[in-house]
Amino acid sequence: MLDSKISVNKTVSTNQEILEIIKSLLWSWSGLSIQRILPGEYLIQSMTREIGLMFFEPESGILVIRGSLNIEKLMEKAASVIKPRESKLGFLKEIVVLFWNDFVKKNWNLDSRKIRKPLFKNSVPENWPKRKPNGHLTVLVESEILEIRIWTPLSQVEVENWTKAPKDLNYFNLKKLF
Repeated sequence: MLDSKISVNKTVSTNQEILEIIKSLLWSWSGLSIQRILPGEYLIQSMTREIGLMFFEPESGILVIRGSLNIEKLMEKAASVIKPRESKLGFLKEIVVLFWNDFVKKNWNLDSRKIRKPLFKNSVPENWPKRKPNGHLTVLVESEILEIRIWTPLSQVEVENWTKAPKDLNYFNLKKLF
């Protein structure tokens, strides 16, 4: 699964470290502040926007960032106040990419552009690993819920389950952002 010679000395950020990454990212990117909330532990709520990526280096894992229907509209509005812009991919996908870049840098002290590219796709809970995530954080961005889940490392069964997406969940290409 992992064909890199990169040594891994840390598996995954703590929930507090994940909080600091998303807090810093959203503040610098859009001026949005967040507040951590503690819903039922590992409760799988219905979310309308859900983007995931499977990464392979420096170890295997899955990152899922999900939010309510209005989270993308909120991000677009707030980001445009800081710097007028459009996102051809969508603002939630952009946040996933930026979070991934920061996560790799802060977690493993690596440049995400110099490791194997992750596999991005629209996500559904049915494709998640059937275990508790190693990292799990739910925050309020103004009045909208944003959730981050990370599983690592992955078994071969978990890799296969993630890659066999239903026909309506297409993989998308984010080459422009890397």
